[in-house]
This record gives sequence, C-alpha cells and structure tokens, in this order.
Amino acid sequence: MRDYELALRSGKGLFDASTQVTRTDWRHFVDTIQLQRDFPGIQAIGYAEMIPSQSLTKHIQSIREEGFPDYTLEPTGKREQYSSIVFIEPFDWRNQRAFGFDMFSEPVRRQAMILARDTKQAVATGPVILEQETNEEKQHGFLMYVPVYQHNKATGSVVERRDAIQGFVYAAFRMKDFMQGILGRGQQTLNFEIYDFSDDAYTLLYKNADTEHAFYHEKENEKAFSHMFELNIGERNWRLFVYSHDDFTTLSERYQPVLIAIICTLVGVAIFSFISFLARQGAGATKQASEAHASRNLSEQRLLMATHIAKIGVMEWDLYSDKVYMDQQLLSIYEIKNNTFDGSYKQWLLMVHELDRDRISMDLEQASQFEERFELTFRIFTQHGIRYLHGSFYVERDAIDNPSKIIGFIVDKTVGQEAHTQLRQEAERLETVLSSAKLGSWQWNIETGEAVYNQNWAEMIGYDLTELLPMTMDTWKEHCHPDDVLNVGKQLERHLKGETDFFECTIRMLHRNGKVVHVLTKGRVISHTQAGQPLLMFGIHQQIS
Repeated sequence: MRDYELALRSGKGLFDASTQVTRTDWRHFVDTIQLQRDFPGIQAIGYAEMIPSQSLTKHIQSIREEGFPDYTLEPTGKREQYSSIVFIEPFDWRNQRAFGFDMFSEPVRRQAMILARDTKQAVATGPVILEQETNEEKQHGFLMYVPVYQHNKATGSVVERRDAIQGFVYAAFRMKDFMQGILGRGQQTLNFEIYDFSDDAYTLLYKNADTEHAFYHEKENEKAFSHMFELNIGERNWRLFVYSHDDFTTLSERYQPVLIAIICTLVGVAIFSFISFLARQGAGATKQASEAHASRNLSEQRLLMATHIAKIGVMEWDLYSDKVYMDQQLLSIYEIKNNTFDGSYKQWLLMVHELDRDRISMDLEQASQFEERFELTFRIFTQHGIRYLHGSFYVERDAIDNPSKIIGFIVDKTVGQEAHTQLRQEAERLETVLSSAKLGSWQWNIETGEAVYNQNWAEMIGYDLTELLPMTMDTWKEHCHPDDVLNVGKQLERHLKGETDFFECTIRMLHRNGKVVHVLTKGRVISHTQAGQPLLMFGIHQQIS
C-alpha cells in the first residue's frame, strides 16, 4: 500500500505547494501519475473539502457556477460540519455517483477522517459500501485519507490541526477489483482470505477461492496448510489467512515424508510474494516478475513526475552510508548546482539554518528510532537568502526492524511564509495606528460569518475583547440598537452587490452600562472568491458621541 499512500501524499503536496487547486489542476495531476495503469485496482482518487455549516449555501452555489447546476450535498439535513467530494478522478459514470457525497456524515468514514486529521497520518477506513456501488456485483470497499491543512496555520497540536483542517486527499478501493488488479488472476497455488479486525469483530474483505463458505470459519482441516499474518494497513488491523486448496494437499500426500521441507519452502516463497504484492505493488506470479519490476519502475517515474508538477522535492538519506540523495526539484529549491553537493549528511545539515540545526538533527535521530512517518518544518540557507521548508518523511527499516533509510517529500513554503510575515507586520502597524487614533476595527468573513474585532471596538461599548468570544457578525448585532439593524443590513447589501464603493453608516451601539454610543462605521470588501463573490470585508468604528 505504500505506493498508493505516496500517490495520496503527492496529491497533498499539490495543495501544499499551491495557493489554489482547480479542477483542471487535479485532473492534470491524476493524468500524470497514470492512475489506472500504474495503480491497479484503485477505484478513484479525489479531494474532499471540509465545509462549516454557515458556508454550505455559498459552497453549493460556487460549485454550481463551475458548470454543475444540479450539484448538491448528499445526504441532506442539518449538521454542524459538512464535507464534500469536490474533485474525483476518473470522472466516469460510476465515480460521478460519489460527486458531492458528504463522507463526514457516515460513521465509519468519519472515524478514519478524524484520526487522519488528528494524527497527520494516512488512515484507512473499516469496510464500507462505496457510493459508486450499484445493485449489481456489490463489493466490500475501503478508503484511505491523507489530511490537507490550511496554509500558514499551526498544526503542532491536535487542537491546532482541528482548527487548520481544510480537507482530505483520498483514494477509494473496491476490494475485489483491488486484489485482482494487483495480483492479476494468477496465484492459485494457495488460497487466501483477508479480514478486517476491529476489537472482537471481523469482516471478510476478500477471498480468492470460488467457494460459498470462508475457510477461516470452518473447522481446522488437518490435511491443509494454513497460516495467519497480521498487517497494518492505514492504521487498520488486517489479517491475511493463507491456506492450501484440496488439489495442493492431495498432491502433497503422495510425497509427504520427502517433500515436507520443500513444500514449506515453496509455501514460504508464495506467502512472501503475496505480502510483497500488498506492500509493494508486485506481480501475480514468478513468471511475471520482470514485467512487475518494469511496471513498478514506471509507477515510481510517474510519482516523480507528479512530485515535479506539485513542486515537491524528494530527499533520501541512507543511514548505513550516511549519504543524502536529492532530486533535481530539491536541488533547485536549495539552489545547488550540479556537482557542488558531495552527498554527505554533514553537508546537508550545514545548509539548515543554525537556529534550526540542533532541533532538526535531534528530531531526525529520534524519529528514525521510534516513528514510521513524521513531519518537519525548518529553514535553510541558499545563495539568495533564507527559505522556509516543510517536509513529510517516511522511515524504511531492514529485516530486523532497524532504520535503514529516511525518505522525505519537501515543499518550499517561503512565499507563503514571507507573505504571512509581511501581513502580520502590516497588521501590527495598522493596529498601532488604530490604537493611537482610538478607532475600533472589524473584519468579516462573509462566507463563514466569522468576525474579528480589536480591543478598541470592544472598549467603545464597555467590554474587554475576551468577553465577546466567540466573535461573529452576530456579536455586532447583539450590541447594536435594534432600530438600526435593518438599515445597516440594507447598506451592507448595497455594497456587497457593488452598488457603492464603500459601506458607510451612522449607528447606535448599546454600552454595557446601558447608555447609547453613537458610532460612524465605514468599510469595504477587500477580497473575492474565485467566482467573484465577496469574501472578506474590513472596516472601522469611530465614536462620535
């Protein structure tokens, strides 16, 4: 499953490296990784957006304006939090059945999405029936999620991740199609069954034997070889039950005393091959090994091409040789010319900002011992200054579970970080001016209804800012004179429609002590959505009595 997870993380990288991902961008990304050719058995790869309840109407309108007039969320009904499958490829008739589906509304999917969001890991669901299923040939399915967080929002703690979540890159699998896709129709030396275990319950996901009953449920057959393997698939406990079929057992009885060791060896090889299929996207039989190797190389090439499109650099640190490999994209991020990097870990670490160096060295050392996946944010020195990087890393281990390699997918976040720093500095300067002039300020997210006020705004009506939390536009309405609310609404509506360059109105605010405060409020829309709808509005309050 690692190759499939890497494909999802490449999709996440596309969002991390872009201020906005369009439907065309997503289709181009999926075309590049050659989904159906190099990731056999996958039903769909898509992106699900998280939608606050107050933004639902605007979200639906925005998608309809993209050319989907019948778009809506399913299932219907009021919920505090929605999600919607907004990108899904291939966009064929079967996958269109899932377009607009709210996966967060379904308990099994929601459980996996919450775990992925809180842990920043790739997480698989338990068994589900996909929305793509029809009444014919229904199959068990499962999904795998990789979380995508909003730019420039902290994700160090669980609370921060819950606040920063933007959506999920995900893949959907129909179990029978998935297994036949990665194994082909060979591998008949052994029969096998795959189960999803959760607590004391288990579900049969797939069996390759054409029988009515699962072998696992039957009384143990002394003639048959059988063995159970436990697999961790996206934080789910899968169990692979392998057993020999009747023909295999009958043949073995004739030469049992002599061939026991050979049979055990062959069985071991077969099981090892099968597990390799699950973990490495191999082939279905030994005679197909060369084609499988070529196919895997092609998959890796497609993934590298996808990382290039998403502007993701790839780094590989060999812990045995202490050598670091960086692909061309990462060399470009580091502004390293050919033959000027000796490939040593020491030189790589020296390029890390001196204030981050000890932390990164320690984090890498600890993570290599105790983690499978981890993320790091750090700065580097380049010829043209400091760059801000964010990396998702994966630890490979040898046969005795010692770390052997650390592979990282690294995104340059410099532009976003510099813009964030510049905005913060400008905000601080603006707040200084407003404070000196004793002006209150307000900012309204028209799409979500959220609002931000400064301390002066709160003090004008006798409050400390912390007493007004949580802040929305309703905070203003609750403290505005009831007779003025309607007029303010009309003036706002005219400005939002573009009929006026500015919003301006004199209103009465209700002070904490019961008095009336006369305020002149001014503002204007400062940003719009991709569809041209007002998104953010900023304004001031000036006390005039």
